[in-house]
Amino acid sequence: MTDQKTLHIFVGPTGHDLPRSWKYPQGCEIHAPVKRGDIGAISALGTQPASILIVDGVFHTYPAVGHVEIRNAIGRGWAVWGTSSMGAIRAAEMATLGMKGFGRVYEMFASEGLDDDEVTLLHEATSPYTGLSEPLVHMRALLHSMNARGLITEVAQDRIVASLKSRWYGYRSLRVLGDLLATVGELAPEVVREELEQMHKYKLKTFDMMRFIEFFCPTALEGSDRD
Repeated sequence: MTDQKTLHIFVGPTGHDLPRSWKYPQGCEIHAPVKRGDIGAISALGTQPASILIVDGVFHTYPAVGHVEIRNAIGRGWAVWGTSSMGAIRAAEMATLGMKGFGRVYEMFASEGLDDDEVTLLHEATSPYTGLSEPLVHMRALLHSMNARGLITEVAQDRIVASLKSRWYGYRSLRVLGDLLATVGELAPEVVREELEQMHKYKLKTFDMMRFIEFFCPTALEGSDRD
């Protein structure tokens, strides 16, 4: 990407969870969550090919971003990357067709068989795209940590995940997770509250996007508080 100065980023709720001190580096153009036709429209412009990072995308209100338009953009010389959410899904599907994936969530799709619904959430339709539910991939990370720290058993962890997995992704909220931790995990209310307050540490999707930008665009770190 060193010779492709512009980075077009399609991002929505994943970006909502960025630290307040975060600043996108110079050369980034921020777009709404990607939908069908967006990649084709940008890559068809009569400009020098640049780079695209797909983070979030829509699939209910509009058709999802298409494989053909991504392939065509790559054929025109554009570098197309995917991470975190819709981007990770498409990158895993198109790894042999030139799209590149990045991050832990991408690896989970590419090699561990993660289901699409586990990165999906309900969110507001317009910026700042505030989340109205929580992706299961984040909840799994918290539950795994709680099991490793001896707060819940592996049996309880598996039962909670199964209960969340059986629900529509829009019903996977922190309130529901808290109820399951109290009933299935048999945790005291104050322990549940303390654990849910730490959910920001398990936002795998946001961390993947941040790490991509930090790696490829080092100026993103300038003036940022990373604590």
